Amino acid sequence: MSEGAATGVPCGARKPTVDRRSSRSSCGLALGLASELEYHLLLARDLALLPEPEYAHLAGLASEVKRMLSGLATTLSSDVKLKADG
Repeated sequence: MSEGAATGVPCGARKPTVDRRSSRSSCGLALGLASELEYHLLLARDLALLPEPEYAHLAGLASEVKRMLSGLATTLSSDVKLKADG
């Protein structure tokens, strides 16, 4: 084993603690920003600044990101409820 590989992992490294409520709030913020992105893409298309094929591709990606964020937010919410009930 090389000397560099041994120094890459600090002693006593721990996983960071995640605050679920804060993460849920961040998901909500990200969802709002993704919606704003969708609006800007639509505006750029309507003003003929963004061709239709590029708009369709980018809008589809933005929609996919929103679905993933929504799923993450739902998971985080159910985790918070489970911990509160437990």
